[in-house]
Amino acid sequence: MKRNEKNILPEIEEIAAVARAGQNMFLTVTTYGLGSYWTTEAITYFKEVKTHFDSGEEDKLLGFFYIGNIEIPNTTPSKKIPFKQK
Repeated sequence: MKRNEKNILPEIEEIAAVARAGQNMFLTVTTYGLGSYWTTEAITYFKEVKTHFDSGEEDKLLGFFYIGNIEIPNTTPSKKIPFKQK
């Protein structure tokens, strides 16, 4: 998460924007029949990792988003239930 240099937006809004982007990536990847996984492995919190990504002091690494082929794809179509039945 690259912080706005002028700090115009509250940090929570920038964190939420990253989360929404991750959700959109998940939906897109799923549409193409791939699998994905967002994780905050321990390395996410190491200060040394920030230098690898050319991150500033105020920037935050919020996790890693993995994309790949699914070993056993789901071939069963999902059942759509009409809204009124829910």
